[in-house]
Amino acid sequence: MLEEEYEKKRRLPFHLRRRPEPEGPFSYVIRAAEERDIPDIREIYNYYVRNSVVTFDEKVWSIAQWREKFAFLRKLDLPFLVAQSPS
Repeated sequence: MLEEEYEKKRRLPFHLRRRPEPEGPFSYVIRAAEERDIPDIREIYNYYVRNSVVTFDEKVWSIAQWREKFAFLRKLDLPFLVAQSPS
């Protein structure tokens, strides 16, 4: 082992440490998805299709496919929720 690995890492005493900035209030709104949300939903979903394994899809979805899915879920009266940020 290197000599510096034996030394305990020095830390400021708790009362001298910089306090983290407090987080702002949670201000997102959870609401039912609307037709105008489909392009944004597609953009977010397709990012995860291309860059992760969190979906079972291997190909990105088109806006037409999302509109079809949205209409199908609405017909079945199933919820389709989105989180809307204040900005």
